[in-house]
Amino acid sequence: MSIKHLAEAVIAQAMDDLSDDAERNDSTRFFKGEGFRICAERAGMDLPDQITLLNIVNSIVCATKRQKTAVTNARRTHQKSGKYLHSTHNKSREWSVIGL
Repeated sequence: MSIKHLAEAVIAQAMDDLSDDAERNDSTRFFKGEGFRICAERAGMDLPDQITLLNIVNSIVCATKRQKTAVTNARRTHQKSGKYLHSTHNKSREWSVIGL
């Protein structure tokens, strides 16, 4: 295995780790640090490619944070009011409040 293939594998694994709650913080630190720059250079990525990949990583991390925040807020709302929003699954896409 060449250094290029090894560097590509490290980057691919870090991308994969973004979807794992237990590994996401380490993966994010990798992309923010010197390790990513070194691996990207060894993998033959030029600066525009590196920026593109970092933008993808950023969008994944931000989307994950938004999902967690939405779930947390929904739980808080549920706990405070004893009610939650529920989609009625009809064509009008109306929302209704359902009590527990």
